[in-house]
Amino acid sequence: SIGILSMLPTFERSLARLGVYTDGVGSTEIAGAMRVDRALTDKVKRVLQLNIENGYDDFVNGVAQNRDMTYDEVDAIAQGKVWLGREAKDNGLIDVIGNIDDAIALAAEAASLSDGDYDTRFIEPQLSEEEQFLMQLLDASAKFGVSPTWLAPRYPNVSQAMSLVERELAKLSRFNDPLHTYAECFCDIR
Repeated sequence: SIGILSMLPTFERSLARLGVYTDGVGSTEIAGAMRVDRALTDKVKRVLQLNIENGYDDFVNGVAQNRDMTYDEVDAIAQGKVWLGREAKDNGLIDVIGNIDDAIALAAEAASLSDGDYDTRFIEPQLSEEEQFLMQLLDASAKFGVSPTWLAPRYPNVSQAMSLVERELAKLSRFNDPLHTYAECFCDIR
């Protein structure tokens, strides 16, 4: 993806529904303009937009310079579009499609390191013995199509985690764009 998205949520309508209002004094036209309890002014919206456009230009110029393309060539395929690996390769945005081992090998090659001259380690948080056991149990349950909901009374954290996962997975079902291009706004768009 080559694009920039900016978001600044404001809650003035939500607060108004609750009967909460704010006031204030400022010494400039834009004092307090980015407070979440008031709407953005046109001037602040313009400043934010100019910042986005500047960042986008920097991004496109950087891609153009490093991919031996012109600004216009990159801009034509950018615009915030999200490309699948093969499409990104066809568009000249990547050199190869591979996995983590391929990436490590290419990084070692770029650093002029031979096999055996480097080592890799994946750093992950250490799980407690109970967490390791539960992870193994959940994995085994899933392989056999058994729901681990029976753990919930004994381990309330498992129940909470499962509820959270189920809610988040339900949200993902809405994302069905064949080009996998998404932006989610949690605001009221008029």
